[in-house]
Amino acid sequence: MIENERAPSAVEDEAPWLRRIAEIDLKQERLLDLRLDGDITPEQFRARSAELKDARAAAQDQLEAARSRLSRLKDLERRKDALVSHYAALVPQGLDELSPAEKNQIYNMMNLRVFASPNDTLIADWGCNISPLLPGSFRTRGT
Repeated sequence: MIENERAPSAVEDEAPWLRRIAEIDLKQERLLDLRLDGDITPEQFRARSAELKDARAAAQDQLEAARSRLSRLKDLERRKDALVSHYAALVPQGLDELSPAEKNQIYNMMNLRVFASPNDTLIADWGCNISPLLPGSFRTRGT
């Protein structure tokens, strides 16, 4: 979940939206100056003012969405350790007392995979956010 929130398309900085809102506000001020100086008609002023109002509302919505995503990411990062502890507590304390078949069932529920390399290195991979494997299948990683 954290990696999904961190994805470049998902995490947007709020600074571009703040700049866009400031630009729109400046355009609104310029438009008002034009109207006060009599350089544009009331109809032109109303039409252009409505466009700027809509653009500002859209930028404000995007700003709020960016803030919401950043808030969710920070919350997920804060709760990550608690979540890992919670799932660790779900594993029976007496794992050594289980039969090999019971241990295998728990390892499958955890999506735990252990890979042995030719140099006697073991690599353990587990997680809740990856797609489960079919029984009897395994996943390999490119080196």
